[in-house]
Amino acid sequence: MLTKAKELLPLMKRIIEYSGSIHRQEDGSEGKPEEMARLKQEYAALLEGMSREDLLLIRTVANIGDSERGHRFSREKGKGEIQETIFEIEIRSTPEELLATYHQYLVYHTKEQEIQNFRYRVDVPCNLTEGIQILGL
Repeated sequence: MLTKAKELLPLMKRIIEYSGSIHRQEDGSEGKPEEMARLKQEYAALLEGMSREDLLLIRTVANIGDSERGHRFSREKGKGEIQETIFEIEIRSTPEELLATYHQYLVYHTKEQEIQNFRYRVDVPCNLTEGIQILGL
């Protein structure tokens, strides 16, 4: 599974790039409607062109990135927002063990569910980046 994850690294980087660009557009910091429509269409085509198995493995990497780090949440003074701080904790499992453990929870997910997950979650770039680092891809 680790070998396959390494093969998918270029696709993971494209997902990070598209997802990040789309969410920046939605936040208004780069708001151009034509550009947004183009990005969403290209991102959807990228995801649709992937196999269910590849989507599940990439989601596994993202889930590892989300769950294998420590998270501390605190309120920022006066802003009413919650700030998340991510910190490293000791990981005793090998990359292969992590992939096998996290992958087993996704076996019943459909391709469509995974596409929706990647299209609408704003934390995909961060989680995928963390997962890549944790696994040493």
